[in-house]
Amino acid sequence: MTRALHEETEVQRAENPDVVPAEVRERGYEPTDAPPAKVAAGLGGFLALMLAGLGAAATLTALTSRNGRLEERAVPPPVFPDASKPPLLVDPVAHRRAIEAQARAHLRRADMEAATRAVEREGEVRP
Repeated sequence: MTRALHEETEVQRAENPDVVPAEVRERGYEPTDAPPAKVAAGLGGFLALMLAGLGAAATLTALTSRNGRLEERAVPPPVFPDASKPPLLVDPVAHRRAIEAQARAHLRRADMEAATRAVEREGEVRP
């Protein structure tokens, strides 16, 4: 069930010829509608503006490009030539053994093993 129209509502389209004037029926659209010619002109103008913008962008791109080629430049040698090769991947076993030998030498120099045994023997050391 639909509600009745408000008393001040103007019916815009109706089957009753008395409601819609004859000139509106002849024109094919109501005066409050946008005329089809103006709508078509607006769409045409918008499309023309879009095509002009795309054309301008294509022209500027063509003018500022280097014909698709980059200039060849001499590349300087790397500062650290072996920097791209991680040492663990060149010879991982020898590298690991060298690291472990350095660690053992450091522990001997610091006499950490003796200190560890003393702490184990005497318990916690207090200053």
